Amino acid sequence: MLGFVNKNDPEVVELRRRAWDILRRRGKAAFVLQVGLLRWGGVMFVIFAGMNIVASAVSNHLDRLPSLLVFNAVIWSGAGLLLGLYLWGKNERNYLQQSGQASQRSK
Repeated sequence: MLGFVNKNDPEVVELRRRAWDILRRRGKAAFVLQVGLLRWGGVMFVIFAGMNIVASAVSNHLDRLPSLLVFNAVIWSGAGLLLGLYLWGKNERNYLQQSGQASQRSK
């Protein structure tokens, strides 16, 4: 069936819990680096670096390009790390809450 997934559906909740269980076994550092820094921060850096390259070429200010690229690398790396830390904490809290509910149901 096409459509939206009910995130409160017990099957969906269990699948998400299992998926997080697998990710959390790899560790916090691996998650933050992979999801925050490489995925999100890397994609944002590529997008904004491309925009800076085009804008510098069009405005004939290629002398500013290296500093713009360094600036973007610092900004998006930091933002990616912060996002990764936030997502780790959010997912971990949800996982622990769901695990607590699951253990209470089994009693």
